[in-house]
Amino acid sequence: MTPNQQKYFGAGYVLALCNVVSMHDEPDIAADALLEFGFKDGEIGAMNLDSHDMAALKKMAEDRPDVAKLLYPALPPKTPASDRPNSDAFGH
Repeated sequence: MTPNQQKYFGAGYVLALCNVVSMHDEPDIAADALLEFGFKDGEIGAMNLDSHDMAALKKMAEDRPDVAKLLYPALPPKTPASDRPNSDAFGH
């Protein structure tokens, strides 16, 4: 595959996994499949996906830092409340 073909194939792969989440509510399975593709950190975040797909990706990334780092900068990584200045465990 040429680099351009790989780019479009990867985007189609991401969209298919977003549909697995949206249609079947299987974010863990989709997240595992997403990690198996071999995307680099930030590569998915640079795809300019719509809000529907980003919502599915966000659901995949919940409690999965390994997935969340693929989405940055489109979905900045969560900072634990304990790491935020002047905050308690509830983010206040």
